[in-house]
Amino acid sequence: MNIPPDDNGPPTPGLGFDPGLSGAMTGDISLTGQNKRKLPLIIVGVLVVVGIGAYVLHAKKLRAERVQHVRFLEEFQAFEKDDLGKFWACALGPNVDGTQLNDPSQITMKVDQQFASDYKAYPAKVQDDCVKAAKDAKEKVASMAALPAYSTAIEGYAKSITDMADALSDWGKSAPAQIQAKMVSRNLEDYSTAWHSFAGGVPAPEVIAFDQFLHCAVPDVDTKYKDDIALATFIFESCKKPEYVEKLQEECGKQLTDKAAAPTKGFKAAVQKFGGEDPADQKAFSACLRKSRKGKMKGELMPVGEKWIAFRTAREAVLKIGQEALKE
Repeated sequence: MNIPPDDNGPPTPGLGFDPGLSGAMTGDISLTGQNKRKLPLIIVGVLVVVGIGAYVLHAKKLRAERVQHVRFLEEFQAFEKDDLGKFWACALGPNVDGTQLNDPSQITMKVDQQFASDYKAYPAKVQDDCVKAAKDAKEKVASMAALPAYSTAIEGYAKSITDMADALSDWGKSAPAQIQAKMVSRNLEDYSTAWHSFAGGVPAPEVIAFDQFLHCAVPDVDTKYKDDIALATFIFESCKKPEYVEKLQEECGKQLTDKAAAPTKGFKAAVQKFGGEDPADQKAFSACLRKSRKGKMKGELMPVGEKWIAFRTAREAVLKIGQEALKE
């Protein structure tokens, strides 16, 4: 006897029974009620976890780079104090840091001071010892381990050090010509004092030398000027003319460095008229010679100042990279 299937009974096995089939036909896949609300939260949670992981990795990488920046800048600071410091001490004197100078005139002034303190040995020292110290410093900084971001800046910085030393060396080659000017200025004060203090008898070589210098600088000194103030005024006014300054330094200056045989014919008359303990003419001559010497020195040292500016610019480029990296 055939019994017809019950429409309300279970389906026949083997016919693909799936409790969620009807849902699949409507695209719901059994996500109903509470399950629908949980899915977006799960997705958000996964994204948050992934985001946090990425952030942590980025933070670790950034922190590692910052550590490298700090280490390099500390090494750079030690280099400037020790290795580059040897160059500054050689060229500018002990306890002078060329990175802390404010303008190129200060470095040329320091060089002039070192030259004045030892005008015979300093030019040779610059060409040998100071250039070597600069080259050693260049090799040291060029070999320092740094992030790739520094490579171009360090290359320019290293080159600026030797460029500055080379400019100083070039000045050293021409510096011996300045020795004569230094000797003239140095002897002027001593010889003038001796001349103004002469009280009679046989004049010393220093007295004779200044007498020859005075009559070269002012040929009519015996007759034209009533006193030392008038003479000093003439000297100050004459020093405004470049040709007079050149004559005073080159031609008349030789009288203060070469041995004179005898005083001029107007020696006694000039001493009686202008002799005294407060020689105004000496001050005028000194100012005039100093003006001449500084003018020449400034011109010859100008390349040194220019290379120092280039060095400062290159140094700031290195430091700026580190400052930018450590801002945040």
